[in-house]
Order: sequence, then C-alpha cells, then structure tokens
Amino acid sequence: ACFVRRRSSRRTSWLPRILGQFALLPLFLGQDIVLPKHYGDPDFFVKLTSIQPSKGSLKPAFNQDNPYYQLVVRRPEETSIGIELGLDVARYYSMNPPSIQVNGKDLEFNPTSTVEFHIPLNETYGLEDKNVTISIFDPKSEWGFGPFYKIRKMDYIIQILQPPDYERVVMPTSLKVTDNEGHVVQGEPPFEYMNDDLEEITYFVNTSVTSVTVDLTCPT
Repeated sequence: ACFVRRRSSRRTSWLPRILGQFALLPLFLGQDIVLPKHYGDPDFFVKLTSIQPSKGSLKPAFNQDNPYYQLVVRRPEETSIGIELGLDVARYYSMNPPSIQVNGKDLEFNPTSTVEFHIPLNETYGLEDKNVTISIFDPKSEWGFGPFYKIRKMDYIIQILQPPDYERVVMPTSLKVTDNEGHVVQGEPPFEYMNDDLEEITYFVNTSVTSVTVDLTCPT
C-alpha cells in the first residue's frame, strides 16, 4: 500500500497576527492614563475640577486654571450660600487627599462624598461684597521659610455680591427722643427694633417743653 500525504497549500502567516497586536498599541497609548500620586510628588494634582454654588452661577464659567470669579446673589434676603467643590478622585490615594482651606481655615471633608461648605450672607443690610478664597494644596510640599517659603497649591478667589435689603436699610435700629430740658421722652408703645408691626409711636411731653431732639440710627 502506498500512502501519500498531501501538503496543504494554505499557509498561516504569523506576520498579520503580530501586526494585529501592535495595531492595538496606538489605541492604548492614546488614552489619558491617570495614576494617583503620593504627597510630595511634583505631579501631585492641586486643582479643582468644579466649583458649583447653590445659588447663581460663576462668571466666567469655571476653568480649573482660572483663579478669579464673581458670583452675584440676586435675592437680598438670602442668608447663606452653599458651594460644592469637585475633586478628580482618581488622582489621589484614599489616604492622601489634597488639603483644602476656605479663607485660611481647614475644610474637613471626605473625598469620596460631596465636598461642600457654606458662606453666610446678609450680615449687614447694605450691599454685601466679600471675597472667598479656596485653597487646594499638597500638605507635604512645603519648603523654605520667610520670603523663601513655598508650597504647591492653587487658590481660587470668588467675589460674592448681594444687593442691599432696602426694606431693612430704611428701618431704624434705634430711636431716642430727648426734650430741651435734657429728659428722655418715653414713647407709647416703646420703640422695638425689627418689629414689622410697629407703625406709630406717640410721645407725650410737658407743657414747658419747647423742643425735642430725635436721634434716629439706621443700619450701616
């Protein structure tokens, strides 16, 4: 018996398979790979990804490289505003989050939950104009002292504006009536600050009184 082994004419080339593996490489290299950094690393990330106020909007729109913003609160009766901060948590180890300060005071936060703080408003009844400075920094990047002190950080400064509460601006905080003889005249009913129901006060003076002095103080 004679057996003939036929050689297949199909040849499997290894070259396309090798090239196919390398063809995926540019796609992989094209991705932006973010690795967390330890404190003190020159690439430790010290920027916010967002600043979101609970009322109004920042002007200009937030950009992590822009440090200056303005925020207008339209309603004068608002007494506080919340500000939520965004962190790129993929850039930090869980035990090495950045430090954050608001107007120089440490802000305690959990980087895996909402990072938020509140700013009081309407502290005077006049125009509110205050700056809020948010600092994000690497706590282990400090070096030098005095004029040579350095730290890796980014400051974001927000100017908050709020119109005056006009009804309160014209409401007196104190009212005192004195006659020409130097006696303080008591009113009926007595003056009471912030009493919205008080519309009229009557003052009775002796017949010998020829004039009175009214001292009226309004909010500043």
